[in-house]
Amino acid sequence: MKTPFRQAGFTLMEMLIAIAIVAILVSMALPSFNSMLDRQRVRGAAENLFADLQFAKTQAIKCSRSMDLIAATGSPWSYCVATNGSNCAAAATSDCATAGVWKATSGADFTHVTLNANASVTFDALRGAAPAPAAARPSPLPAAAARPNP
Repeated sequence: MKTPFRQAGFTLMEMLIAIAIVAILVSMALPSFNSMLDRQRVRGAAENLFADLQFAKTQAIKCSRSMDLIAATGSPWSYCVATNGSNCAAAATSDCATAGVWKATSGADFTHVTLNANASVTFDALRGAAPAPAAARPSPLPAAAARPNP
């Protein structure tokens, strides 16, 4: 007795249903994927800034000179590690050694990430320490309060 020949595989209808299910799942996952990408962009920019702060501190100690990390907002934002308060814009137009700029970072490398502060941090040559913000500095005691009572 002969058995009828049967083909293995999927029908067109089964393939269309499988593709529709995959499309629905992808459309549900896409918003969370975009937010994950945004978090990774911010994390990458923060890690790069942290590494450059460490670089500035290390170079200040190693070279026995003050180092500044100077940030500038704009489009795109940028910051640089420099000596003697050099201008970050000089990094793009001249030799780093003559401009005093050791390292420059542009916001164009980090799409969809903004920098909201024009600021600078100076690391001293002796210990590589940055001064505390004015609000965090302890104020000296008045002369009368500094003397112990007999």
